[in-house]
Amino acid sequence: MPTRLFSLQDLSPYDFIQVLDLAEDVKGKPRDYRGKLKHHQLAYLFKKESMPEYLLLEAAVAQLGGALIHLPWSPSQDEAQTGQYAWSGSLGQWVNGWIFSGFSTSRMLAMAEDMTIPVLNASSEHHHPCRVLSDFYTIREARGSVSGLRIGYIGSWTNLCLDLILAALYSGTRLIFALPDPEERKSSVRLEGVFPDWLSFIEWSDDPTAAADTADVVYLSGEKGTAMEDHKEISTRTAQTSFVGGARFPEIGRDVLRIYTDPFLDPDVFERGIKHRPSSLAAEQVKNQLHVQKAIMLLLLDTKR
Repeated sequence: MPTRLFSLQDLSPYDFIQVLDLAEDVKGKPRDYRGKLKHHQLAYLFKKESMPEYLLLEAAVAQLGGALIHLPWSPSQDEAQTGQYAWSGSLGQWVNGWIFSGFSTSRMLAMAEDMTIPVLNASSEHHHPCRVLSDFYTIREARGSVSGLRIGYIGSWTNLCLDLILAALYSGTRLIFALPDPEERKSSVRLEGVFPDWLSFIEWSDDPTAAADTADVVYLSGEKGTAMEDHKEISTRTAQTSFVGGARFPEIGRDVLRIYTDPFLDPDVFERGIKHRPSSLAAEQVKNQLHVQKAIMLLLLDTKR
């Protein structure tokens, strides 16, 4: 397991499965992991605060016996710290790990360049590795395995999608993307030149209903997606794509599990127009994020044993 996790690109397929396996053990034997982060301090620097995200991190660190230091980021720091981050090289003397939230990948990389301690991206505008790991753990828990499953992603392009593609690659899952917002057609075209030909496990549909009909799990996104811009860090990859039109979520069969890009929102926000409501994994998504966060931090800090 690497000591830095900015996106799932930083993990190998083995690392990916290792996180899921450890999360399962942490969830089943919580007492065995109490105190694993004793005498460990982690700094949490956020630019855009999310109360559920912060509470999850606080609870995960506390239940492992560590301490989370909460550091807000002010606009003045954006102006003052855009160049050199001379202080970052000293952080290893003060804390054992650093967690970022709400920053661009380029900004995180700049601040972390001289750090000698583990670094975790809790959320950024184009990546959300912790959420995707948690969601795949939830799907695996519900179905027994993720290998060979078909996941239909319906709605807006969000900061989960790039990591979702990599998670599917690592786990042997097939993806069907259906992006009904017409504006998504323009932003998603930027995928071309980003991912290589080995993305044969991804299908692009112009029919959200067809994507739902052939899926074992449906991922619903009801929020406005992020534009596919400035992905220079993964510009060596290419993909052939076709994109969708339409304006509504489709009808979904009762035997299809559904999962949400933001499980903290009321599921009804996502489900206008859905007549048949299959088993929802929203509650499990929220619960399992805690266990996956613990597993990620234990592995990054190499304190799993």
